[in-house]
Amino acid sequence: MGGIMGGDTFEIGTPLIRLMMEIGYLAAGNGLSAEAEAIFEGLHAVRPGSEIPFIGLAVTRMNAGRPLEAVNLLEEQALRLSPGSELARGFLGLALRLAGHTARSQSVLDDLAAKATNPCAGAMARALLADHA
Repeated sequence: MGGIMGGDTFEIGTPLIRLMMEIGYLAAGNGLSAEAEAIFEGLHAVRPGSEIPFIGLAVTRMNAGRPLEAVNLLEEQALRLSPGSELARGFLGLALRLAGHTARSQSVLDDLAAKATNPCAGAMARALLADHA
């Protein structure tokens, strides 16, 4: 149960995690990089086995004009935790493009668009490819 006290622990459930992710993305999109990073770092602390907080941190870095840092976060953290994460690969394709690594970005996005089983990741890859055509 999300947000329910249980003995000496406080469990943070999925609805609260989603809300915090949304708040983190809103902060990142509105130039509140430090606040967004604090939110995503906190989410990593409560979900250390998830790549999703690292995707949020990468988006924050991209919004702050630091796409190479985003590439490193996605490759060294998100995709190491979850090598099959199609969302992480989609954001990697975007970060690579923003960092000027067009050929590598194209390769990542082409592969994802062709093989994605996650509809959001596939749509993202196809939209990024269409936007660059």
